[in-house]
Amino acid sequence: MWVVRNLDAAPTFFRDSLGFAFNATRNDMSGIENFLIWFEDETYLEPLATTWADDPQALLIRHFGQTHEGAWQIGFNAEPLDRYAKWMRARGYVVFGPSAGTFRRMNGRDGLPEEMWQGMRFRQQPGNYLFFWHFTPGWDAMKLRVPDLDPTRVSTHPNTARGIRSAWVAVWDLEESGERFRRLGMQASDTFDVEHLAAWGRRIVLPMGDIVLLQPRLIASPVREFLALRGENLMGISLEVADLERAREVVGHGLGMSFEPYDGLEGRSFRVPAAHAKGVNVEFFQPAYAP
Repeated sequence: MWVVRNLDAAPTFFRDSLGFAFNATRNDMSGIENFLIWFEDETYLEPLATTWADDPQALLIRHFGQTHEGAWQIGFNAEPLDRYAKWMRARGYVVFGPSAGTFRRMNGRDGLPEEMWQGMRFRQQPGNYLFFWHFTPGWDAMKLRVPDLDPTRVSTHPNTARGIRSAWVAVWDLEESGERFRRLGMQASDTFDVEHLAAWGRRIVLPMGDIVLLQPRLIASPVREFLALRGENLMGISLEVADLERAREVVGHGLGMSFEPYDGLEGRSFRVPAAHAKGVNVEFFQPAYAP
Protein backbone atom coordinates (compact mmCIF):
# COMPACT_ATOMS: atom_id res chain seq x y z
CA MET A 1 0.00 0.00 0.00
CA TRP A 2 1.81 3.07 -1.36
CA VAL A 3 0.42 6.44 -0.24
CA VAL A 4 0.64 9.19 -2.86
CA ARG A 5 -0.52 12.77 -2.53
CA ASN A 6 -1.94 13.09 -6.05
CA LEU A 7 -3.77 9.95 -7.13
CA ASP A 8 -4.90 11.60 -10.37
CA ALA A 9 -1.26 11.85 -11.46
CA ALA A 10 -0.27 8.37 -10.23
CA PRO A 11 -0.99 6.40 -13.44
CA THR A 12 1.19 8.73 -15.51
CA PHE A 13 4.08 8.58 -13.03
CA PHE A 14 4.08 4.81 -12.56
CA ARG A 15 3.71 4.23 -16.30
CA ASP A 16 5.96 6.91 -17.82
CA SER A 17 8.59 7.29 -15.08
CA LEU A 18 8.93 3.77 -13.62
CA GLY A 19 7.86 1.72 -16.64
CA PHE A 20 4.83 -0.17 -15.31
CA ALA A 21 1.86 -1.13 -17.49
CA PHE A 22 -1.40 -1.54 -15.60
CA ASN A 23 -5.14 -1.38 -15.84
CA ALA A 24 -5.87 2.15 -14.64
CA THR A 25 -9.16 1.19 -12.99
CA ARG A 26 -9.74 3.53 -10.04
CA ASN A 27 -11.25 1.68 -7.11
CA ASP A 28 -13.22 3.17 -4.19
CA MET A 29 -12.99 1.59 -0.72
CA SER A 30 -14.97 3.82 1.71
CA GLY A 31 -12.77 6.88 1.87
CA ILE A 32 -9.71 5.29 0.24
CA GLU A 33 -9.18 5.10 -3.52
CA ASN A 34 -6.49 3.07 -5.25
CA PHE A 35 -5.04 1.68 -8.43
CA LEU A 36 -3.47 -1.78 -8.64
CA ILE A 37 -0.26 -2.59 -10.52
CA TRP A 38 -0.46 -6.36 -10.98
CA PHE A 39 2.42 -8.76 -11.65
CA GLU A 40 2.49 -12.20 -13.24
CA ASP A 41 3.02 -13.91 -9.87
CA GLU A 42 -0.10 -12.20 -8.38
CA THR A 43 1.84 -9.81 -6.17
CA TYR A 44 0.92 -6.16 -6.73
CA LEU A 45 1.62 -2.54 -5.86
CA GLU A 46 -1.24 -0.39 -4.62
CA PRO A 47 -0.89 3.40 -5.07
CA LEU A 48 -3.63 4.98 -2.94
CA ALA A 49 -4.96 8.19 -1.41
CA THR A 50 -7.88 9.24 0.76
CA THR A 51 -11.02 10.99 -0.46
CA TRP A 52 -12.64 11.67 2.93
CA ALA A 53 -11.56 11.02 6.49
CA ASP A 54 -14.57 9.67 8.40
CA ASP A 55 -13.35 6.09 8.15
CA PRO A 56 -10.66 5.39 10.83
CA GLN A 57 -8.24 3.79 8.37
CA ALA A 58 -8.73 6.63 5.89
CA LEU A 59 -8.11 9.17 8.65
CA LEU A 60 -4.78 7.51 9.53
CA ILE A 61 -3.72 7.43 5.87
CA ARG A 62 -4.71 11.06 5.38
CA HIS A 63 -2.64 12.08 8.41
CA PHE A 64 0.32 10.09 7.05
CA GLY A 65 -0.06 11.67 3.60
CA GLN A 66 0.04 15.18 5.00
CA THR A 67 3.66 14.54 6.01
CA HIS A 68 4.92 11.74 3.77
CA GLU A 69 4.53 9.87 0.56
CA GLY A 70 5.67 6.28 0.70
CA ALA A 71 4.92 2.74 1.83
CA TRP A 72 2.02 2.52 4.28
CA GLN A 73 1.62 -1.22 4.85
CA ILE A 74 2.44 -4.53 3.23
CA GLY A 75 -0.02 -7.41 3.15
CA PHE A 76 0.72 -11.12 3.24
CA ASN A 77 -1.67 -13.83 2.14
CA ALA A 78 -2.59 -15.96 5.14
CA GLU A 79 -5.40 -18.51 5.17
CA PRO A 80 -7.28 -19.42 7.27
CA LEU A 81 -7.16 -16.01 8.93
CA ASP A 82 -9.46 -16.94 11.81
CA ARG A 83 -6.95 -19.57 12.99
CA TYR A 84 -4.04 -17.10 12.82
CA ALA A 85 -6.10 -14.45 14.66
CA LYS A 86 -6.88 -16.93 17.42
CA TRP A 87 -3.20 -17.91 17.66
CA MET A 88 -2.12 -14.24 18.01
CA ARG A 89 -4.84 -13.34 20.52
CA ALA A 90 -3.71 -16.27 22.67
CA ARG A 91 -0.30 -14.60 22.82
CA GLY A 92 -1.68 -11.26 23.95
CA TYR A 93 -1.86 -9.39 20.64
CA VAL A 94 -4.75 -7.02 19.92
CA VAL A 95 -6.05 -8.16 16.52
CA PHE A 96 -8.57 -6.30 14.36
CA GLY A 97 -10.57 -8.77 12.26
CA PRO A 98 -10.76 -10.90 10.33
CA SER A 99 -13.24 -8.64 8.56
CA ALA A 100 -14.68 -8.46 5.06
CA GLY A 101 -13.51 -5.96 2.45
CA THR A 102 -14.65 -4.95 -1.00
CA PHE A 103 -14.56 -2.18 -3.59
CA ARG A 104 -17.68 -0.01 -3.36
CA ARG A 105 -17.11 1.17 -6.93
CA MET A 106 -14.65 0.52 -9.75
CA ASN A 107 -14.35 3.43 -12.19
CA GLY A 108 -17.67 4.65 -10.83
CA ARG A 109 -19.41 1.33 -11.43
CA ASP A 110 -21.17 -0.24 -8.45
CA GLY A 111 -23.18 -3.43 -7.95
CA LEU A 112 -20.04 -5.36 -7.00
CA PRO A 113 -19.84 -8.33 -4.61
CA GLU A 114 -20.20 -7.33 -0.95
CA GLU A 115 -17.09 -9.31 0.01
CA MET A 116 -13.96 -9.76 -2.10
CA TRP A 117 -11.40 -10.43 0.61
CA GLN A 118 -10.88 -11.01 4.31
CA GLY A 119 -8.32 -8.90 6.19
CA MET A 120 -6.71 -8.69 9.63
CA ARG A 121 -4.34 -6.20 11.25
CA PHE A 122 -2.94 -5.30 14.64
CA ARG A 123 -1.16 -2.40 16.28
CA GLN A 124 1.75 -3.79 18.28
CA GLN A 125 5.28 -3.82 16.96
CA PRO A 126 6.39 -5.15 14.64
CA GLY A 127 2.95 -5.27 13.09
CA ASN A 128 1.87 -1.68 12.59
CA TYR A 129 3.04 -1.88 8.95
CA LEU A 130 1.76 -5.45 8.39
CA PHE A 131 -1.62 -6.84 7.50
CA PHE A 132 -2.79 -10.32 6.57
CA TRP A 133 -5.52 -11.17 4.09
CA HIS A 134 -6.86 -13.59 1.50
CA PHE A 135 -9.24 -13.35 -1.45
CA THR A 136 -12.74 -14.82 -1.19
CA PRO A 137 -14.97 -16.15 -4.02
CA GLY A 138 -16.28 -12.59 -4.42
CA TRP A 139 -12.97 -11.60 -6.05
CA ASP A 140 -13.47 -14.06 -8.89
CA ALA A 141 -17.12 -13.04 -9.10
CA MET A 142 -16.02 -9.41 -9.58
CA LYS A 143 -13.75 -10.40 -12.48
CA LEU A 144 -16.67 -12.16 -14.15
CA ARG A 145 -19.10 -9.32 -13.47
CA VAL A 146 -16.87 -6.49 -14.74
CA PRO A 147 -14.19 -8.18 -16.89
CA ASP A 148 -13.25 -4.89 -18.56
CA LEU A 149 -12.28 -3.52 -15.11
CA ASP A 150 -10.43 -6.63 -13.87
CA PRO A 151 -7.28 -5.16 -12.24
CA THR A 152 -5.32 -8.40 -12.78
CA ARG A 153 -5.60 -8.47 -16.56
CA VAL A 154 -2.38 -6.53 -17.30
CA SER A 155 0.83 -8.13 -16.06
CA THR A 156 3.44 -7.52 -18.82
CA HIS A 157 5.48 -4.42 -18.04
CA PRO A 158 7.93 -2.43 -20.21
CA ASN A 159 10.41 -2.54 -17.30
CA THR A 160 10.05 -6.39 -17.37
CA ALA A 161 8.99 -6.53 -13.68
CA ARG A 162 7.78 -9.98 -12.63
CA GLY A 163 6.88 -9.53 -8.96
CA ILE A 164 7.72 -8.24 -5.50
CA ARG A 165 10.38 -10.38 -3.82
CA SER A 166 11.09 -8.49 -0.59
CA ALA A 167 9.98 -5.54 1.51
CA TRP A 168 12.61 -3.58 3.43
CA VAL A 169 11.93 -2.53 7.02
CA ALA A 170 14.25 -0.02 8.70
CA VAL A 171 14.88 -0.84 12.38
CA TRP A 172 17.21 0.42 15.11
CA ASP A 173 17.99 -3.00 16.60
CA LEU A 174 18.10 -6.21 14.56
CA GLU A 175 18.14 -8.49 17.57
CA GLU A 176 15.09 -6.91 19.19
CA SER A 177 13.20 -6.78 15.89
CA GLY A 178 14.05 -10.40 15.09
CA GLU A 179 12.64 -11.40 18.47
CA ARG A 180 9.40 -9.51 17.76
CA PHE A 181 8.91 -11.48 14.56
CA ARG A 182 9.81 -14.73 16.30
CA ARG A 183 6.90 -14.16 18.69
CA LEU A 184 4.66 -13.86 15.61
CA GLY A 185 5.81 -17.27 14.43
CA MET A 186 8.34 -15.95 11.88
CA GLN A 187 12.04 -16.82 12.08
CA ALA A 188 14.80 -14.30 11.26
CA SER A 189 18.02 -15.34 9.51
CA ASP A 190 21.54 -14.68 10.71
CA THR A 191 22.89 -11.16 10.21
CA PHE A 192 24.46 -10.25 6.86
CA ASP A 193 26.08 -7.12 5.38
CA VAL A 194 24.06 -4.90 3.01
CA GLU A 195 26.96 -2.93 1.62
CA HIS A 196 25.10 -0.62 -0.79
CA LEU A 197 22.85 0.62 2.05
CA ALA A 198 25.62 0.77 4.70
CA ALA A 199 23.47 -1.50 6.86
CA TRP A 200 23.22 -4.88 8.54
CA GLY A 201 20.32 -7.09 7.50
CA ARG A 202 18.28 -10.07 8.67
CA ARG A 203 15.75 -11.84 6.46
CA ILE A 204 12.31 -13.12 7.45
CA VAL A 205 11.76 -15.88 4.90
CA LEU A 206 8.12 -16.34 3.85
CA PRO A 207 6.59 -18.54 1.14
CA MET A 208 6.18 -15.64 -1.32
CA GLY A 209 7.92 -12.35 -0.66
CA ASP A 210 10.31 -11.87 2.26
CA ILE A 211 10.77 -9.15 4.87
CA VAL A 212 14.31 -7.78 5.13
CA LEU A 213 15.12 -5.99 8.39
CA LEU A 214 17.79 -3.29 7.99
CA GLN A 215 19.85 -1.69 10.77
CA PRO A 216 22.27 1.15 9.86
CA ARG A 217 25.92 0.42 10.50
CA LEU A 218 27.25 3.88 9.50
CA ILE A 219 26.07 7.42 10.13
CA ALA A 220 25.98 8.00 6.36
CA SER A 221 23.39 5.31 5.67
CA PRO A 222 20.09 5.67 3.79
CA VAL A 223 18.60 3.46 6.50
CA ARG A 224 19.63 5.89 9.25
CA GLU A 225 18.26 8.83 7.24
CA PHE A 226 14.95 7.01 6.87
CA LEU A 227 14.77 6.13 10.57
CA ALA A 228 15.38 9.77 11.52
CA LEU A 229 12.48 10.85 9.29
CA ARG A 230 9.95 8.05 9.67
CA GLY A 231 11.03 5.78 12.51
CA GLU A 232 10.83 1.99 12.19
CA ASN A 233 8.77 1.34 9.10
CA LEU A 234 8.73 0.16 5.49
CA MET A 235 11.40 1.92 3.43
CA GLY A 236 11.70 -0.02 0.18
CA ILE A 237 10.99 -3.03 -2.01
CA SER A 238 12.91 -5.36 -4.31
CA LEU A 239 11.23 -6.17 -7.63
CA GLU A 240 12.41 -9.06 -9.79
CA VAL A 241 12.78 -8.24 -13.49
CA ALA A 242 13.33 -10.50 -16.47
CA ASP A 243 15.90 -8.18 -18.07
CA LEU A 244 17.90 -5.80 -15.88
CA GLU A 245 19.42 -3.88 -18.80
CA ARG A 246 15.98 -3.31 -20.29
CA ALA A 247 14.69 -2.16 -16.90
CA ARG A 248 17.63 0.28 -16.56
CA GLU A 249 16.89 1.65 -20.03
CA VAL A 250 13.16 2.11 -19.44
CA VAL A 251 13.40 3.57 -15.92
CA GLY A 252 16.45 5.69 -16.77
CA HIS A 253 14.64 7.20 -19.75
CA GLY A 254 11.47 7.77 -17.72
CA LEU A 255 13.23 9.56 -14.87
CA GLY A 256 15.97 11.20 -16.94
CA MET A 257 18.64 9.54 -14.78
CA SER A 258 21.33 6.90 -15.14
CA PHE A 259 21.59 3.96 -12.76
CA GLU A 260 24.73 1.95 -12.07
CA PRO A 261 24.15 -1.71 -11.26
CA TYR A 262 25.42 -3.30 -8.04
CA ASP A 263 25.13 -6.56 -6.12
CA GLY A 264 21.92 -5.99 -4.17
CA LEU A 265 19.71 -7.80 -1.70
CA GLU A 266 18.47 -10.34 -4.24
CA GLY A 267 20.91 -10.24 -7.18
CA ARG A 268 22.38 -7.84 -9.72
CA SER A 269 20.39 -4.65 -9.14
CA PHE A 270 19.86 -0.93 -9.48
CA ARG A 271 17.96 1.31 -7.09
CA VAL A 272 15.65 4.26 -7.60
CA PRO A 273 16.05 6.37 -4.43
CA ALA A 274 12.92 7.25 -2.48
CA ALA A 275 13.27 10.94 -3.42
CA HIS A 276 12.58 10.00 -7.05
CA ALA A 277 9.94 7.30 -6.40
CA LYS A 278 7.34 8.97 -4.20
CA GLY A 279 8.91 7.99 -0.90
CA VAL A 280 9.80 4.35 -1.59
CA ASN A 281 13.26 2.97 -2.40
CA VAL A 282 12.60 0.75 -5.42
CA GLU A 283 15.24 -1.85 -6.23
CA PHE A 284 15.00 -3.68 -9.56
CA PHE A 285 17.02 -6.90 -9.74
CA GLN A 286 17.62 -9.86 -12.02
CA PRO A 287 18.36 -13.12 -10.22
CA ALA A 288 21.45 -15.09 -11.12
CA TYR A 289 19.46 -18.24 -11.88
CA ALA A 290 17.68 -18.79 -15.19
CA PRO A 291 13.90 -18.17 -15.11
